[in-house]
Amino acid sequence: FCSMVFGQNHWTTNSHLYQNTMSMQVGLTISGEEIAADNFEIAAFYDGNVVGNGMFEKIKDSYQTSLFVYGPENGALIQFKLYDHNSNMEISLPSEKIEFVIDGNIGTISAPRKINFFAAAKIDNVYFATLQEAVNACGSGTSTITLLDDCGEDVTIKQEEGVNVIIDGDGFAYSGTFTIHGKARYEGEETLT
Repeated sequence: FCSMVFGQNHWTTNSHLYQNTMSMQVGLTISGEEIAADNFEIAAFYDGNVVGNGMFEKIKDSYQTSLFVYGPENGALIQFKLYDHNSNMEISLPSEKIEFVIDGNIGTISAPRKINFFAAAKIDNVYFATLQEAVNACGSGTSTITLLDDCGEDVTIKQEEGVNVIIDGDGFAYSGTFTIHGKARYEGEETLT
């Protein structure tokens, strides 16, 4: 596997920590939705250390990257983080964990292993770990928040006047409570669809 990256990576792999390795060919999904973009960098972490990283690029019909991951022993749990080079921000979403396999080969170019990150909601193509984070990100004008999973989180709305927050349930159920503070006021539907 080979992945060429031009420009500066956000993370640097610490290849001196562990002598064991495994190869991964991975794709990216967020809440089950395949992400087709080349602005994301993925990093593999073990015990808080970067043990592999790569930039996504279009290969065949999907966006994927090759990771050479360093680890201590079979069964060690590797977790992942994302960095968006368009916004220059780490994306704070929890990810699934994969067990480290010494000399393992996970995924291929024709069938990359999808690494799934979990988001509660999104605004356009910006993903949020919680509905509260999405609500807090709403600025002046109208923002439509799309739920990506059933949600029972209680949310506080503190925005000033001139901010219109629409929540699109997109088939998911919301069972939490909205609390409105300050100059915010309720003016709409009570049912999310």
